[in-house]
Amino acid sequence: MARVIEIVKAHLEANGFDGLVQTDAECGCLCDDLAPCGGEFGQCEPAYRGADLYGEHGDWAMYTSKEAARKSCGEALQRHNAAMTGPTGVQVDEPVGRIFSGE
Repeated sequence: MARVIEIVKAHLEANGFDGLVQTDAECGCLCDDLAPCGGEFGQCEPAYRGADLYGEHGDWAMYTSKEAARKSCGEALQRHNAAMTGPTGVQVDEPVGRIFSGE
């Protein structure tokens, strides 16, 4: 018999989510490692992986909407490019490739 966490993981993957987030606790996890905190995940919501705009380049964060996750990737890429080449004035609407760390 499947455990609850396995059922949750199957639902997330079947519906295109990347993991869970609990915004009140600033906590998020990916499907490959659900609820690593070992805590109650009943307050968590399905989420999408995006760029952590407050961390180091390559850090990731979880967002409750796909649009917010995509925008975070575009902004992170724009910030990275500006840091590497200086401001270009180019507006980035879509993320280009994966810019996440493997952690």
